[in-house]
Amino acid sequence: MDETSIYLDFPSNYTFEEKGTKRIKTITNGAERVRLSAAFSATADGEKLPVYVLVSRKSDLPNYTPPNNVQIEYKTGATFNEHVVVNYVKRVVVPHMVQKGFKKVIFFLDSARCHLTKSVKDELQVNGIVTN
Repeated sequence: MDETSIYLDFPSNYTFEEKGTKRIKTITNGAERVRLSAAFSATADGEKLPVYVLVSRKSDLPNYTPPNNVQIEYKTGATFNEHVVVNYVKRVVVPHMVQKGFKKVIFFLDSARCHLTKSVKDELQVNGIVTN
């Protein structure tokens, strides 16, 4: 599993006009820090697990149903923390284990702080998930 952020608006600080014109400061709408975060996973045989997307909102998007291969969590601020990782395990990894009939899996995580907390380790252990 690996997480990444996707900025919805990533403007440059400057723009260039026609030849000979000096650089001109750009004006933005103020939303350049708004982002989504997503976690991607695959099995050892190459099967892709559902994408887990964090949307920076307090409430669900009205009248939106995500595709079958996408799990969405709405959260103020689109950053991964221990609670999001626990939810990820519950909503993506455990259903895959149940579907395939696995009793135990090896799950590779990097050393991000949110992966090393007691609540994450407990959730993994309860579900028969061994980390690297």
